[in-house]
Amino acid sequence: MIDLSTRLAKAGDLPDVLAMVHALAAHHGDAATTTLTDLERDVLHGTPWITLIVAEGQEGLLGYAALCPLVQLQFGARGMDIHHLFVKKSARGQGVARRLITTAMDHSQLLGCR
Repeated sequence: MIDLSTRLAKAGDLPDVLAMVHALAAHHGDAATTTLTDLERDVLHGTPWITLIVAEGQEGLLGYAALCPLVQLQFGARGMDIHHLFVKKSARGQGVARRLITTAMDHSQLLGCR
């Protein structure tokens, strides 16, 4: 396992995250059309549409998880969907995804998700 930390994304992280979003889309055979402006809108402005968690090591960002809220109103139940999970090839197999998922679960529990 490598030395890494996870945290909520900041404005300065978004260019690196954008490159990873495009890499994930390409992996699935899609052509990503999202822009830095789209990410800023969805992560930083007003009421954020997604929660973005990043994993960071000595060489910079290693991966990200994008979370979207869910609800079952009839049961009063909140949830959180891991919409994207991505780890750079150079960091795979070293526990980065596991750490992103753990951080996502902890964050979701703080928001009252089941």
